[in-house]
Amino acid sequence: MFRNLSLSEIIWILPIRILLDLVASVKFLLEGNGASALAVLKAQLNFIFGIPAELRRRKETSQLDFISIKKLLRIRVLIVKRYFGF
Repeated sequence: MFRNLSLSEIIWILPIRILLDLVASVKFLLEGNGASALAVLKAQLNFIFGIPAELRRRKETSQLDFISIKKLLRIRVLIVKRYFGF
């Protein structure tokens, strides 16, 4: 989810996700399924603590030069031609 959203979308979707995960944890606890509640909370904490690294990756990726689709197709054709000896 995090990687495919713009920063403005993250700002309003992230609190909703956190809230829904907390609701799921409470639901599991009320059903007597503590292991599932703990798993949801652990995943949530893992996600939250991973946000800084994810933001760094987004910044690094945005600075990369992306290969155009035409260039990528040309490279693939060359690889196939070299493999089959055309």
